[in-house]
Parts: sequence; structure tokens; C-alpha cells
Amino acid sequence: MPRKKVEPPTSLRIGLFDPGMTPLHRAGLGGLAATLQRLVEKDFPGSWVVEEDHVTLEWEKDKTETFFEQLLLKGLEIQKPESVGVIDFPALR
Repeated sequence: MPRKKVEPPTSLRIGLFDPGMTPLHRAGLGGLAATLQRLVEKDFPGSWVVEEDHVTLEWEKDKTETFFEQLLLKGLEIQKPESVGVIDFPALR
């Protein structure tokens, strides 16, 4: 019997009270939420919604890698080692 092709997901919902969410995970989700609120969605091949107890990320089909690369690059603003700091967190501005 031929296998049915499974489409990759185009969204991710992460909640504060999801199973397995430790205090460290919750702190990380808070940092992600703060970062997303500082970023401009028009620069991304996707979007997000920040709610009181969860974050939902949505991206275009076949642009998963681009979405997450942009999120990491713009969300952490990784600098060259010669600069003052290595990582800048726009969420803290």
C-alpha cells in the first residue's frame, strides 16, 4: 500500500501551560513573546499572534527555513565578535 504524503506544518502554537513546559521553558516563551512584539511582521514570510498565555507562529508553505532564519537573525541581532556585544536582544530596548 503506498504511503500518503504528509504535508509539513505551517504553524506552531506554544502555550505556557502546555505539557512539559518547565519554568525555564515558560521564561523562554516570555522572551519569544517580547521579541515578537518588537519585530515588524512585514519583513517575514509569515506572521505571529502573541496572546496572554500562548504564542502562535504561522509561515508560508515551503518557507519554513526562511521564516525561522529571519526570526533568529532579527530576533537576536547576532553581531560580529569585534562589536561591543555578541548578541543584542531587541525585546529589551
